[in-house]
Order: sequence, then structure tokens, then C-alpha cells
Amino acid sequence: MLALHRCLTVSKTRLTATSSSSCTSLFSRAGFVVSRNYAASPPSLSDGNLADVCNKNVVPSPHPPVMDLSKFTPVPEFVSSEWKSRETKVAIRDGSTGETRTFAQYDQHMNSIASALKAEYALKPDETVALLSPNNVDYLPICLAVGKLGAKVTPINPLSTADELTKVLTRSSSKILFTHAKLLPVALDAAHSSPCVEHIVVLPDCGSDTNIPEGAEHLQRLLDYENKDSPQHPISDVSNHPWLLPYSSGTTGLPKGVMLSHANMVVNLLQLDGIERSVFPPGHKLISPLPCFHIYGMLASLLYCAWR
Repeated sequence: MLALHRCLTVSKTRLTATSSSSCTSLFSRAGFVVSRNYAASPPSLSDGNLADVCNKNVVPSPHPPVMDLSKFTPVPEFVSSEWKSRETKVAIRDGSTGETRTFAQYDQHMNSIASALKAEYALKPDETVALLSPNNVDYLPICLAVGKLGAKVTPINPLSTADELTKVLTRSSSKILFTHAKLLPVALDAAHSSPCVEHIVVLPDCGSDTNIPEGAEHLQRLLDYENKDSPQHPISDVSNHPWLLPYSSGTTGLPKGVMLSHANMVVNLLQLDGIERSVFPPGHKLISPLPCFHIYGMLASLLYCAWR
């Protein structure tokens, strides 16, 4: 489990039927109750104007709208905006290994990895990096480093088989594969079947042998890489520029990539903050069992706690 900087809970929704034609949703959160009515059956579509019919069923949020999209910044810049003011504070702690990272280390590692990816691996804005690892203290800096260069990151379920991993690597056209040392046999097997993978970077298993096979790179080299210019690819349209490419679980078929832009993630963080800010102020801690590869763990645990 990972212990992070801020606490988080999930609000609950209770539905009660009021008549045969409608139902009321009661949202109980932090001492307030909001009531909304929903039509049991949609209006007729005979007029052919689907947009008008849909708009009649839109339920407005009880919270203020998020800020103007034109003012959004890319995820790495947005999330790290306050790191300088809390450099010495612990950002994350691995409950299994005892490893920690401060916000100063978060910032240094993000920029060092970005510098290495640009200079040593020639990572371009339209390319993809895959990350295969259980929860790890360096998970977020890797993801943010990729985002700084305008590239996409595909977080992958660490329980994937070699065949499942191959499918994701191939479909995402991942150029670089970051993998945890414990998962190296599966990663190497899949990489051999994925011509798109040109480089493998290994996250060490704390307390174990740090030797890695020839042809792979140790993460520590990237963490120690000299950061001269803090590289960052300018992103002019955060609403359409992709950053995250998670894959679905494949319940009804093969896993499918879900393209999430920088603005998608920033909006989600602002929406979450609208609920959580008054109940869980900065400085609280979160014990997170959520897997980082999943969007829930990525957003509510890693990104939100790193930002707030």
C-alpha cells in the first residue's frame, strides 16, 4: 500500500422512488443534500432534434463550473505547481518497502527522466511509453515526465500475461517499456513479440539484486540524469492533446485504449477538489490500496494527492 499526502473518500448516492413517473436522487455529502428529478421515460424523438431532447434531461451539478478551458495548463505543470513550497515534505511512502519520495525528489525525478527520454531515447510528442509496474514511489514522476514531452503514457495491469501485454504494447505502438524488476520475465517475453518496443527501462525491486539483463536500462540512470534545461514540449491545445492511454479490462472483448487529454485529467481533478477540499484539507494522508495503473488510482491517489 502507498501512503500519500492527502486523504480521500468516495461519496455515496441514495435513490428513492417518489412516483411511477419520476425518481429523486439525494446526494448526501459533507452536510448538504441536493434533490434532482429525473423523467422515467424520455420525451418523444419524433421531432428529430436529438440534442434538444437530451438537453431537457441534463441535470446540472450543484457545484460551480470549472474554470475556463482556455486557462488550463498541461497535467505536469498543473500538478507540480505547488511543489516548490513543500519541497521537504514526504509526497509518497511505500508501506511494503519503506521507500519515500519528497516533493523535491518528485520534481527532480520528473525533470531528470524527461531530459533522459528526450536526449537518450529521442521520445517525440506523438509517441507512446508503456509502464508495467505494481504501485511504486516513482510511478508518478515517470508518467509526468512523459507528459512534459507531449508524449502519451500507457499504464498496464501488472498481472498481465505476456500475451496480454504484447497486445497492449502493439496496439499502443509503445516505443519504450518501463517495467518493474519482478515483472521482467513477462516484459522481455512480450517485448520480443512487439517490434514497436525499442527500449526497456527497469524499476528496481527494493532490497534485491539490482542486476538487469544486457540491453535494458536501470531506472536509476534516468533519475540521476543531468537536467540542464527542464525540457517541455509546448502544448497549445490541452483539450485535444492526449496524455494518458489506459486500456479497458476487456470484459466484452479485447482491451481497448481510452485516449485521455490533459484537459480531461485537469477537469477531473477540479471536479474532485470541489467535493474534497472542505472535508480533506491539504496535509492529510491517504492510505491507498488502489492500483496506480487504473484511472481511479491514478486520479484520486497519485495525481490529486500530488497536486493538493
